[in-house]
Amino acid sequence: MHKQFLSFLLAAEFAGRLAAGPIPPPSTGYGAHGSFAVAIEQFPSPLWPASNVTVYRPAGAGGPVPTIFFAHGYQGTSPIYYEALLSHLASRGYAAVFSPYKTVDTSDLSRYLTMAAGFVAAVDSYPQYLDSSRVGFAGHSFGAGAIPSLARRGIVDEGWGADGAFMFSMAPWYSYDITQEELWTFPSNVKLVMQNFDDDRVNDHRMAVDIFENINIADSEKDFVTLYSDTNAAGALAADHLVPLGATGTQFTDALDYYGIHRLIDALADYAFTGNLDGKNVALGNGSPEQTFMGNWPNMTPVRPLTVTDNPAVAYAQSEFTFPWASAYNPRLGVAPGCIAGDVDCDGNVDFQDFLMLQATFGTTSGAVRSDGDLDDDQDVDIQDFFILQANFGAMTADEMMASDIRALTAVPEPATLVLLVLGACGAAAWRLRQWRNRREVA
Repeated sequence: MHKQFLSFLLAAEFAGRLAAGPIPPPSTGYGAHGSFAVAIEQFPSPLWPASNVTVYRPAGAGGPVPTIFFAHGYQGTSPIYYEALLSHLASRGYAAVFSPYKTVDTSDLSRYLTMAAGFVAAVDSYPQYLDSSRVGFAGHSFGAGAIPSLARRGIVDEGWGADGAFMFSMAPWYSYDITQEELWTFPSNVKLVMQNFDDDRVNDHRMAVDIFENINIADSEKDFVTLYSDTNAAGALAADHLVPLGATGTQFTDALDYYGIHRLIDALADYAFTGNLDGKNVALGNGSPEQTFMGNWPNMTPVRPLTVTDNPAVAYAQSEFTFPWASAYNPRLGVAPGCIAGDVDCDGNVDFQDFLMLQATFGTTSGAVRSDGDLDDDQDVDIQDFFILQANFGAMTADEMMASDIRALTAVPEPATLVLLVLGACGAAAWRLRQWRNRREVA
């Protein structure tokens, strides 16, 4: 049901973007249309034969070219939704692989596997066009949430990206099929642009912050970028959830696309694949003027610049988003930078000490933080936090696991025993609350 609602929401926003007024793209440099004509190859998806995997490639390139694998948003199963971006990449000399997935009657993991299978099949089918030693992974919404998993599968499992790799993530949904350990050990040579849209109220920006903060990529090789809406007498730019959508030459594409997406991904690819520091200054410039520039309105007023940080913070309450961080759909609920899920004291394992810390503050209704036992970031300590601890009880990092082989472990209660303990704690807390109320009534 949650995704059917998302489909309706996206359709409504997509229709609303018809009124957006375009600003011409750059005429030269990053973001400008490339010199190659675009050729298209298609073949049935290995795990969803009713739909085709589509490869956009530069015609006449003369050999294999760097390959960018694109993961689409929910219900965006046709490449036409992202045609402006995919064609732009091919015109610049890159191959762009679009691997669709089913949006009904399937699981999130199956969607991931379907995309991954399409990517692998494209590499296997077109070795004359696709160079898998230089790869990028780009995605939007549901697809952006999948990027950490898909990139890890390609780079670690398939051995792609030996000569360069990057990720370009736009407004990610929840991220499945990636553990905290896998993020902490993620290939550190990968470059990353994590992008949010300021007026996007579909996916909680905390999803993007979570991956950005936990992934094993140095600050010098990643940037957290935010695009903003802007208005002028000539028109308006809407930095909402649907910025990446659009076909070439339509009103769906505007300065947010040309300068905020096309220009940055061009620069990121150039830096990742060739080491060009000009590309780094635009894509990962830590707020350089070349990075933040978003073009000019017809009257030469600058479009509102994008912002860049290595320490992102979310400006909006979870209640403002259709899909908030604190949701049962979020498999990373309870994770914090440097911590595994359920680890209250962030010491690398989920054990009885974490339970005792949570028990001590159980019933706190406001102002709670992780060290108090607030594992779902809703500023209280309640049964939902306990469930997160229980589900992860016994988990530990690889370093802690190695240490546990050296020292003798004391016996710890089973998760079922924890249920009895927390029920006892709840009862004790309730008893103390009744006693307090009785004293107030007597007073």
